[in-house]
Amino acid sequence: MKKTLVLLVLLSLIAASAQAQSTFGAAWSLGIPTGNTSDFASGFSFRGVSLDWRNFRSRDVAIGASIGWNVFNEEESGTRDFGDVAVTGKNWNYVNAIPIYVNGYKYFGEDRRTTRFFAGLNAGTIWVERRTEFSLYALDDKNWHLAVAPEVGVQLPWSSFLGYAAVRYNVGFSSGEADTQSWIDIRLGFGLD
Repeated sequence: MKKTLVLLVLLSLIAASAQAQSTFGAAWSLGIPTGNTSDFASGFSFRGVSLDWRNFRSRDVAIGASIGWNVFNEEESGTRDFGDVAVTGKNWNYVNAIPIYVNGYKYFGEDRRTTRFFAGLNAGTIWVERRTEFSLYALDDKNWHLAVAPEVGVQLPWSSFLGYAAVRYNVGFSSGEADTQSWIDIRLGFGLD
């Protein structure tokens, strides 16, 4: 079911990008965890991807949607307390985050076929799974977080393709007993114009 849904969303975005004034892109997202996310699984992550669709309402304003997936992990040794139980040994912490956003962008520059800087704001939700594995056991919690993500970047056009580099700061606000989750994405991508 999940694979079918992802495939339908992907095909819809590709079909929408075929219309004039729309772009569809895919990016490799390099992640730097911050705040509570860094406390749980610190360190730079090369494991991230995102898909973006943007529809230009004018030469310098676009609205769109984005979905991504970021993974953070860390290995630790020592004793950890889990309520009434203490465990000594190696454990692995994982964070899987799937941000789903609608967004708006402002482009600086007249011609879409030249290098242009952009700034935008993403708003939506992030599904976050935090998992700790030790020996044969695992503890995990899964939550949906309301989220925002400001973003700045540069668009580098060539022929009918676009290259882009951007920095996005993802913040998923606390949800129930789950703490705020945040990280910085360094996004390197390409798109169809």
